[in-house]
Amino acid sequence: MSDANEIPNFSKEETEKIFLDLKAHQSELEMQNEELRGAQAKLYEAKERYFYLYEMAPVCYCTLNEKGLITESNLTASRLLGYTKSELYMKPISDFIFHEDQDAYYLNRKKFKNSDKPISCEIRMVKADGSVCWSLIWATMHIMSNNEKNIRLVLTDISEQKMMQEQLEQKKKMLLLQSRYATMGEMISMIAHQWRQPLNIIGLAVANIQTKQALHILDEKAIEDNTVIIADNINFMSDTIDDFRNYFKPDLPKELTKVQEVIDTVLNIIGKSLKNNEISLTIENNNKSSLRIHKSSLVQVLINIVSNAKDALLSSNVTPATINVTINETRDSIVLKICDNAGGIPEDIIDKIIEPYFSTKALTGTGLGLYISRTIVEKHLFGTLTWHNENKGACFVITLYKDDKKR
Repeated sequence: MSDANEIPNFSKEETEKIFLDLKAHQSELEMQNEELRGAQAKLYEAKERYFYLYEMAPVCYCTLNEKGLITESNLTASRLLGYTKSELYMKPISDFIFHEDQDAYYLNRKKFKNSDKPISCEIRMVKADGSVCWSLIWATMHIMSNNEKNIRLVLTDISEQKMMQEQLEQKKKMLLLQSRYATMGEMISMIAHQWRQPLNIIGLAVANIQTKQALHILDEKAIEDNTVIIADNINFMSDTIDDFRNYFKPDLPKELTKVQEVIDTVLNIIGKSLKNNEISLTIENNNKSSLRIHKSSLVQVLINIVSNAKDALLSSNVTPATINVTINETRDSIVLKICDNAGGIPEDIIDKIIEPYFSTKALTGTGLGLYISRTIVEKHLFGTLTWHNENKGACFVITLYKDDKKR
């Protein structure tokens, strides 16, 4: 039996072969190590890429299970809400939604779960410090390899956009008020026109009573007749004040009304001014349907358009001066067309008249009337306002949709 510690006695050829085998094996191991280092480097790069693409993305990523619990989130979501990732893990996403938006989230969550396409919604989120931020959420359903369903959310902080939107809405409201206040002087003049004749009639009735009393011929019939005249004219003046007061009331609720009723209100306000300036206004009404709209908003638009037509007619000195209002009805809409015979809008400014503060009235114009009118029609009445030249003057066309969904 050979000694276990005995060194094998290899021949020179065998030794060389073993040496070559070991060297080949060493080379193979070095190649494998190089491949492992390359694979490790690629893995590191992939992890780094994942970190920047997912964890450091400019938007928030969250994954929810079917119960609405957060199973995964990135660092951006953690920073937005002010919690650590571990504090978000397996917490209901509803815990971080503003209480007034819980119902909206619940309804949208049902859409998320039942749609194979991305669904979006705007939801307010509550941060760890109690502050609230607006988030635009895009959600999509994903089915895992084990058939489990989860919802993948992408959240973008839109608080700044919302703030700018609110500021823009405030500016629009200020423009609306500015437009109304800009016409206040003209309105006072119109009230004076409306009241001049009733006041004269009331004065004559009072003078009649005083004269008959001085002559001792005042009887009950004369008192009754003159009292009726005075009362009728006071009621007329009171109705006029109501029309003007309603015109300056903001945000009146929608009411079911016919366009003809709106035009009647407009004529109660500016009709006397048109008559005093010898401008005739004709109405062709082919409309029988009613609309649920902000009546005062349409009144303001028509006052602006008719007042502009009056000013254009006075500037052109055309006779006879006319304004024609046509009300037509289609299956889907009611169309108002207001045309004058003042010569039309010059072609070089017809596209500019809608711009804010652009005016053809020199020092007397604000340049807001038409701009505000189109804003009101589009944003409050959800219709359209267009204009063009036709025959001997300018025409303004207001289209109001019957369908409540379009309004």
